[in-house]
Amino acid sequence: MSDKCNRQDDNNPLPHYEYVDCEVQWQFGFGLSYTYFEYSQLSLSTKQIRYTPFITKPSDEALAISVSVKNKGDVAGYETVLFFTFDESRSTTPEYKRLREFQKVFLEPGEEKVVSASIPIDDLKFVGPHDDTHYILENGLQFRVGIGAKTDCRNGGDESALCSDLIAIDTGDEYIPACEQSCQIWQSSGCSEQFGLSTSKCWEMCTAVSKNDEVVKYLGEGEDGW
Repeated sequence: MSDKCNRQDDNNPLPHYEYVDCEVQWQFGFGLSYTYFEYSQLSLSTKQIRYTPFITKPSDEALAISVSVKNKGDVAGYETVLFFTFDESRSTTPEYKRLREFQKVFLEPGEEKVVSASIPIDDLKFVGPHDDTHYILENGLQFRVGIGAKTDCRNGGDESALCSDLIAIDTGDEYIPACEQSCQIWQSSGCSEQFGLSTSKCWEMCTAVSKNDEVVKYLGEGEDGW
């Protein structure tokens, strides 16, 4: 969740604490080599991911990432390229950083390769604020991609080639997470075929509930869906 730790301030009585970097012996992804590597040309397929439930397929590639890796030393070696994401903010507390994918490459001295990764739409979902079983997207959520264990892309990044620009998720104003989950259950249960009510029609009916003033008045604001 965080890389910060509480440390008691000896000059002040409890409950005064200060947040400091956690002291660790080995950073995640730490490794030794007889050579060293240089990263450059971090590239993204898009800076805005558009998503419409039951139209955009979960298996579609949401974000393609590539980065160039060069062996700058005098001997051959392996490098494990780590792809992280850093959420700027969201309705539930985001992880400090999250490993999304990794690729291991072997490079001869002076050799350079482009290493690629992709993050599917489903992998960008997170547990919603209402319970611990529904995975949702959030309209307007922004995040960055960072390469390497030591890279920190929070608060604009480290101004290096290892942090991407902000990437935004656009679900549209009509997106209601509870409706997506309800209609996915409707589909997986077989009821959509049994009763002749398609998943897209389920979505249309569910989202219409939040537009009904009487229903909203009865349920209260923010209680969208079924």
